Amino acid sequence: MLEAIENHLAVFWGLAIKGSSRSILICKGNPDSPADPVKWPVVHKLNVLGHFVQSGGGIREDWLFTESRMWGAFWGNSGSSKCSKLQPSSRALLIYRAVFACVLWKISRWPFQKSIAQELDSTQCRMLAYVLPCVRSVDEDIDTFCRRRARQARTVANRVGLWSIVWCQRVIAWSAHLKRAALYQHPCTKLLKLNAATWLMTMRSQWVSVTGTRNSVLAGRTGTRLNIGRPQVRWTDGLSVALEVVKVRQESLKGNNALSISTRIREALSELRISLTDNVD
Repeated sequence: MLEAIENHLAVFWGLAIKGSSRSILICKGNPDSPADPVKWPVVHKLNVLGHFVQSGGGIREDWLFTESRMWGAFWGNSGSSKCSKLQPSSRALLIYRAVFACVLWKISRWPFQKSIAQELDSTQCRMLAYVLPCVRSVDEDIDTFCRRRARQARTVANRVGLWSIVWCQRVIAWSAHLKRAALYQHPCTKLLKLNAATWLMTMRSQWVSVTGTRNSVLAGRTGTRLNIGRPQVRWTDGLSVALEVVKVRQESLKGNNALSISTRIREALSELRISLTDNVD
């Protein structure tokens, strides 16, 4: 098929596939391979429109690449020495405008998973800890100071809004958008139903491990979508987790959605200043 596509492009369009665009990504567990692996090299991850797609269906490589870009944007903006004279609230707000934008356009299409969500929140807190004021006491050891600064950053992040919560909201909104497209017979809606829960149960019932043990049809591996011995999070499973997280978060932070991010940052900093003043007195 690849040879036929290449021939069609050359004959009817006068185009040629360049060498860097000949990589092939084969889903893990698929025994097929190209007839000419030299001409069509097989890779385990592929950059598709800015997303690093892995053969196992995971988002770990995409997240690691995006995280490095986020830190680059941070040190070029809020963490830069040129911004050291700005108010802490302005530097914190700059994190949301310049840094969070590096991942915001991707998370709508990432299936939500708790491990990477924790890493995303950790990145947010580490950046906030760098820009928020936190004075070390004379008799305070470095470990206690670092823990106190981390707690302060976590408090502000919770007050402003964790990035993992935004990820949940984006996943839910994107899923609703795709489901609305069913009215127009959009192919994306059909892709969501392709190889859904029923198909997965069938695959689980057929797959038997090398030790001869069979998994439950409701949970377990299928021998295809594995990453370090763990099955990848599917879109429907991530959506269920995101709905539950948002539900719990809305109940605990009811009413805070009416405040803007800049207002929440200023209020959190004001509360920190008051508590510091009270401790000094």
